[in-house]
Amino acid sequence: FKLFNCIYETLLNHVGVIKKILQAILNEEAFLHEYCKYWSAYTASISRIETSFASFNELINELYEQLFPEYPFNPKFSMMRLMVITWRRYVKDPLRTRLTTGLTSLYVQYFDNVFLEASENSLGG
Repeated sequence: FKLFNCIYETLLNHVGVIKKILQAILNEEAFLHEYCKYWSAYTASISRIETSFASFNELINELYEQLFPEYPFNPKFSMMRLMVITWRRYVKDPLRTRLTTGLTSLYVQYFDNVFLEASENSLGG
């Protein structure tokens, strides 16, 4: 389990750096853009890592079944699941308020523009 601990520590360091970078961005639109950019890159790496660590995932699941046969083990361990949970716990949840505020602001701007265009079109046409 030493390998798992090393992988998990590396993952925690990585998402910690991402969270600090995002927290330092003051402009809400830039914040949302960067959040999406980092999430996209992270999900691309999830796919590659899941494939690369397929045998590791199997080993962890086999060990768990051998060590704890009386406990149900659903869902099974996977690097993908670990990475998504880690992102949610250490990036998304701590930034939830900013994400919500930024997205709400974008939606309001969008609908204001839609209604403005609709009213201009109805007045002009």
